[in-house]
Amino acid sequence: MKDNYKFREVNFTPSSNRVILKCNKFATYKQSQRVLDDAKNEGKDPMNDQMETIIKTVDVKYGYQIMEIASLPADDKSGYKVGDKVLVDFRAAKKFDLYKDLYWVWLMDIVGIINAE
Repeated sequence: MKDNYKFREVNFTPSSNRVILKCNKFATYKQSQRVLDDAKNEGKDPMNDQMETIIKTVDVKYGYQIMEIASLPADDKSGYKVGDKVLVDFRAAKKFDLYKDLYWVWLMDIVGIINAE
């Protein structure tokens, strides 16, 4: 069995073609969005009343993220190693809610390895 990322004293090996990833910090950009103003809309009925909105600047996650491989399947032949930093199509990532800050993706959703700086 391959060396896997030990997370909170649990050693986990995903099934074939799945990879468990960890994201330390998400890459985001700022975007202006129109949202409801809670203070001005207090007590109003959204079905019958005109709702007030304001423009807020929010952080939006990029579709691709740099993540660290936490665990690989036992039959992996992709050439990736535990601890590699990879570029991932984050829109396909599923929250692995059994552990905090872990996501799982299909092996084909990994775009490639990020070279060391």
